[in-house]
Amino acid sequence: MGVAATMTPPAGVDTRRVLIVDDEPDIRDLYRFAFEHEGCAVEEAVDGFDGIEKAKEFQPHLVVLDLAMPRRDGLSALPEIRSVAPLAQVIIVTAYSTVEAFSAGRRLGAKACFQKERFVPHIPEVWDRFCSDPVR
Repeated sequence: MGVAATMTPPAGVDTRRVLIVDDEPDIRDLYRFAFEHEGCAVEEAVDGFDGIEKAKEFQPHLVVLDLAMPRRDGLSALPEIRSVAPLAQVIIVTAYSTVEAFSAGRRLGAKACFQKERFVPHIPEVWDRFCSDPVR
């Protein structure tokens, strides 16, 4: 995880920011590597509660949100994440994909939904589609 000093980019710095909210450390590491390869600043959160706090502090352009997490799941955290980081685009990524879960996520404001095992190859196109303008 990043340190608090790196949470908020300096004023005037053109940094593309991604928040990864997932309870699995290996998944967070995999996504971090892929997004950093795209030139993004990345912050991590371990569950919905942590995701809300990090979204408020980091103000990401993109939130990659897992659904099934301990303490607070992604669907319950999604409206609050959108409230504290209103410019962020939210993408749901889950191993437990169901039409109902994806539909609920879309109703709550998620822009897209992916299965975890199929997400990494789509990271460049996800970034281009939802966050190509880094200035916010």
